[in-house]
Amino acid sequence: MYDLRIDPKLPYHYLISVGVRTMKSSTPGKIFLKHGPLKFTNDDVERLQDACLMIKDKLFPTTTKEANKMFNVTDVVHEIWSMRMAAAANDCTVHHFSSESPFPDDFWEGFVEQANTNKFEMEKLNDSKIRSGGFV
Repeated sequence: MYDLRIDPKLPYHYLISVGVRTMKSSTPGKIFLKHGPLKFTNDDVERLQDACLMIKDKLFPTTTKEANKMFNVTDVVHEIWSMRMAAAANDCTVHHFSSESPFPDDFWEGFVEQANTNKFEMEKLNDSKIRSGGFV
C-alpha cells in the first residue's frame, strides 16, 4: 500500500478478488467475484503511508502494531491482509479500483460477471490487477 498512488479526484478505493471456476464446475473457466469489496478512502491510504513511514523511521523506531494503532489503520491493515491471504489460498487475483463517488456493494458482482462476455470490462479488470510486488 506504500506505493499506491492516490488521485484527489478519485477518493474512493475498492479491492476485490476474482476467482476462476474449476473444471468440476457447471461453468468451467468463468470468472467470479470471490471476495470483496474492501472499501477505503484517500484518507485511509494517507494514514497507511504515514504508518509505513513511522515503521521505517530509523531515528524513532516504531513497531508495526504501534504505528497502525497511532494512525488508526489497524482494521484496514487486517482487512487487506485477510483479503491477500484468502486470495492466495484460493488462487485468486486481487484488483484495485478508484472512483469519484461510492459504488454500491452489489455493483462488483455484476461487473465481474459481465467481464466474462464484455471485452471492455475484461480490459478494466486486467488493468486493475495488483501485481504481487505492489501489494503489502
